[in-house]
Order: sequence, then C-alpha cells, then structure tokens
Amino acid sequence: MDSTYEKRNNYLFIKVTGHFDVNRSKEIVDEALEKLRIHNLNKVFYDVTELKGLDEAKESIMKMFVLAPLITPALPKGTKTSFLGTEKQVSKYSFFEDVTTRLGFAVKVTTEPEEGLEWLSEEKS
Repeated sequence: MDSTYEKRNNYLFIKVTGHFDVNRSKEIVDEALEKLRIHNLNKVFYDVTELKGLDEAKESIMKMFVLAPLITPALPKGTKTSFLGTEKQVSKYSFFEDVTTRLGFAVKVTTEPEEGLEWLSEEKS
C-alpha cells in the first residue's frame, strides 16, 4: 500500500493505492495524524478508489472490523473523515461508516467526491 498526502484548503487529501494491508493502514493513519497536527487540520479526505482488496466480498467485512478499532482511537475528537471509494467498495465500505459512527467518530463513505467534500465542510456531521 502506498499513500500520498496533500493539504487542500481546509482538509488533508490522502490518496491510497496498492493492495490493502492492515499494518500499513495503521502506519498511514499515524502519518495522517502527524500531518493533521502539523497543519492544524481536523478534516481528512481519503481516496481509496485505487486500493485493491477492499472489494473482496468474503474478506471485506472482516477487514472493516479489524481496521475500525485501529483508526478510531487515534483520531482526535472532532475529526471528520470522508472516504471516496468505487461502487463495489462502497457497497461493503458503508459498514465501516456504520461501525465508526457508532464508536463516536464522524465518518462519511461515498462514491462521489463532491458529496464527501460537501459533508466535510458542514459544521455538524
């Protein structure tokens, strides 16, 4: 898994590519947290449309269970995170949105970049 980071307006844009790996996901989250602190940001937009391995039906749900506890405790309160995925990913990734939202974090999963960016800009999630 590879990632690139870019500060855009009032959010951190992260493009993730390659094949899904839980350990590398944790590293990417840690890197993102550092960049959020450096730039004094609390909004993140992940583009995972080129990430492979999330749309494999049998493993996808288990991966979301494993990934959610890794990400959620590390995020500062008030952080909003939007994930842009493919139609195939999002049909399963919405489960991740449900899990993390129930854990008290503001997460939006979408196939439309405009929808994710609009949600990030809203004052209330």
